[in-house]
Amino acid sequence: MKHTNALMLMIAKFLYGEYDAERFSFDFPATLSDAYDAFHKENADLCDYLEEEMPEVCGYFDPHGTGDPDTLGEEQFRSRVMEIYQKALPLSMRPAS
Repeated sequence: MKHTNALMLMIAKFLYGEYDAERFSFDFPATLSDAYDAFHKENADLCDYLEEEMPEVCGYFDPHGTGDPDTLGEEQFRSRVMEIYQKALPLSMRPAS
């Protein structure tokens, strides 16, 4: 559960304001990518879900607040990450298969 716990904690820290949004938008996809193989062995369902959802959402975050309609402002970004986190939480509690 090492990677499961680390990645879910990373999301929680962002959601509770302990992690800067711009930094998180770069760090989370990189951390997920670095841990992918071991994380997939540990919890394939959660790994697949986060891999499908998070890099795209992080890529749409606009740290400069340009207002581009194809990007997410910080509140929208945080809200979208919260939705993903809430769906991921039950997956994070499953025992390893």
